[in-house]
Amino acid sequence: AIPDTTREQPGLAPLIDRFVARYESFESDAYRADERDYKLEASRKLREILNRERMATHIERGDWAAAKEDIKRAMRGNNLLNQWDVLAVTEAPDEPLARALFDLLHGDGPFERRFDAWVRVLTHRSQGVWPAATYFLMLQNPESDVFIKPRQFQTLLRALGRSHEWPTRPNARYYNELRDLAYLLLNRLR
Repeated sequence: AIPDTTREQPGLAPLIDRFVARYESFESDAYRADERDYKLEASRKLREILNRERMATHIERGDWAAAKEDIKRAMRGNNLLNQWDVLAVTEAPDEPLARALFDLLHGDGPFERRFDAWVRVLTHRSQGVWPAATYFLMLQNPESDVFIKPRQFQTLLRALGRSHEWPTRPNARYYNELRDLAYLLLNRLR
């Protein structure tokens, strides 16, 4: 587990200073332009394209190609996923991809089961699929979920003096720990 040591963490102060020097606050025009507005637009687009009714219709009809095309459309138009991240999705088999993503975004079972099932579909080619595994979550639920880019999170953890074993293959337990850490940091930045 990643303990909450952000309150007195010496490595956190320089990170906050860097943020403040660059953006001043979360309300600044520069922050919104660099980090926020395009993500909000991507979120709006994803929720429109991958809404429950539309995805359910594709699944009920067995129209796996249309479901996958919608999933690919929801990934276009921003720089969040690089060409390698996208491959985890585009090379996945259509039916398992559509079913697992529908369950992840709209299912009501335990999050851990839904997330780990989604990761199983994405790891058909490579184990390192953190960005693809968390992209849809973050855009579907930007208030509660986070986008995990391993290099950036590892840099953050090192700056905070936290040693840990980074799992190459995403899992729900570690995702929840990183999400909790992100909330702690957001509260400190505020």
